[in-house]
Amino acid sequence: MMVCETLHERYPAVRRMLIEAEDEILAFYAFPAAHLAATWASIRRVREAT
Repeated sequence: MMVCETLHERYPAVRRMLIEAEDEILAFYAFPAAHLAATWASIRRVREAT
């Protein structure tokens, strides 16, 4: 929430979006470490292919 408070004055719309998307933003923390490693590897492969 510190980020949201920092953005409050200059970027109220961004602050609202972050607050509304909090569950989605933090959801990946519940993933097992092995799953995250596979996800990052996939992202890396996609970036290298483009």
